[in-house]
Amino acid sequence: MPNDVAVMPISPEERFSRLDPSQDRTGGELLALEFDCWAEGTIPPFTTAIGMKVRLRYATWGACEFAWLKAAGLDVSSATVDGWKRGTRLPDSTELKKINDAFWLRRRADLAPVFKDWLCGRGRGRHIEIWPCEGRDLPMEEIWVQRRWRSIVDAWSENDLQRLEGVWRKMTRGLGVSADDYVHVYHVAFGAGLR
Repeated sequence: MPNDVAVMPISPEERFSRLDPSQDRTGGELLALEFDCWAEGTIPPFTTAIGMKVRLRYATWGACEFAWLKAAGLDVSSATVDGWKRGTRLPDSTELKKINDAFWLRRRADLAPVFKDWLCGRGRGRHIEIWPCEGRDLPMEEIWVQRRWRSIVDAWSENDLQRLEGVWRKMTRGLGVSADDYVHVYHVAFGAGLR
């Protein structure tokens, strides 16, 4: 479980609501978004009653009980948590945000080994497709990143955008004319194939 304070907002909802949609995002931000989309699946929004309950049950499931809630900065009694689960109590907006944060802290920690296994082991030949910023005279690129998946997933699971940006810069260093040509991009996607 991470002990350090996250260097970016924990939940993808908060992180990406802060970004200006009219601006292109950095490669690290788009890597985080791609993994967050995989991790989220079809879970209802946290602002709905069922979405809150799903996240609360997931964050408190098993032997860890309230450890993930505490990691997200929420220190409440078991009676309060039981009331939220039964629907006899409702969390306030601050508590709701922290429940969502606890869900994402645990979800990333739980999925990191799965993603690494899939991308590093059974996913041999996986690459990242990069769409450059619109209006720039740069081609779409594909980079093969088999040896970097572990560091990418670790940075994502620890919610460390600075580390993701560092990995991204190393991966894209040889693309384009200047080192900064692919720092900001329009879109990234993970593809499969043999090299």
